[in-house]
Amino acid sequence: MLRRVKFWVVIAALLCTFTVCGAAEHPAQFPPPVDSYRDAQLSLGAKLRQRAAAEPLNLVATIIFGLAIIHTFLAPKIMHVEPSFNGTLEVHFTSQQGRFYFLQYSDDLIRWTIDPIRMTGTGPLTIVPAHKVGTKCFYRVLLIP
Repeated sequence: MLRRVKFWVVIAALLCTFTVCGAAEHPAQFPPPVDSYRDAQLSLGAKLRQRAAAEPLNLVATIIFGLAIIHTFLAPKIMHVEPSFNGTLEVHFTSQQGRFYFLQYSDDLIRWTIDPIRMTGTGPLTIVPAHKVGTKCFYRVLLIP
């Protein structure tokens, strides 16, 4: 999954570079002002086609934005975190049958540590990470392709 994301980031960067370099003799404002398209009377589909033709980077940005929204709905969701009787925490999250997951945790949302235990999805799933209750910790779930 991470390789695919890196691939599309590189493609987007190349498209941005070619778009900017190609317009060097006529520098333009990017993004162009909305009223510069003069498409208020068009339908949504016609408006998108016209704007993609006017500025190809609009199409790339729209696709990336759409994929980000779709990814949000497909990603596992942490339902709740609760203390366990033995001083650890239980993290409950949604999962898909037969898919593999890792739990990641961080103290600062920058450096993430992967719990080495791979879990297999069974629908609702409970994980018990090795963190004590009371310490500041953030969790996220990593779906393995």
